[in-house]
Amino acid sequence: MRMTSMLGVVLTAVVLAAVAPAAPEGSAPCGHEAGETVHLRTAPSGARPALGRLRPGDAVTVLRRSGDWYHVTAGTGTGTGSRPAVRAGTEGWVPLRHIRPRACAPGDGRPHPPAPTPPEPLRPTARQAEAPGP
Repeated sequence: MRMTSMLGVVLTAVVLAAVAPAAPEGSAPCGHEAGETVHLRTAPSGARPALGRLRPGDAVTVLRRSGDWYHVTAGTGTGTGSRPAVRAGTEGWVPLRHIRPRACAPGDGRPHPPAPTPPEPLRPTARQAEAPGP
């Protein structure tokens, strides 16, 4: 009887660990992105030439910060407006107020942990099967 109770506790813990998610989907940061349409510039100044535009949601990799500016590498090649699109890998400067953390999401190209596999149901032992019910 005591072994059955202990087995029940262990089985419950295993099931709860396999079913409960570690964190809500999309809550972990996965780099940065443009928060609105913004010029990617050759130097940290609004007076410097623009290399193109980043649009909201375009991924960027922040390389460093200088005052109120981020030195970034563009991760997507979209761009909008009359300026040419910014090619992936282009480096430039963006005011930091236009960059925000990017949330992870399925299909964003980043590895995600595999979905938990539910444990197989326990089968009663021969001794338990033969025991009379309560």
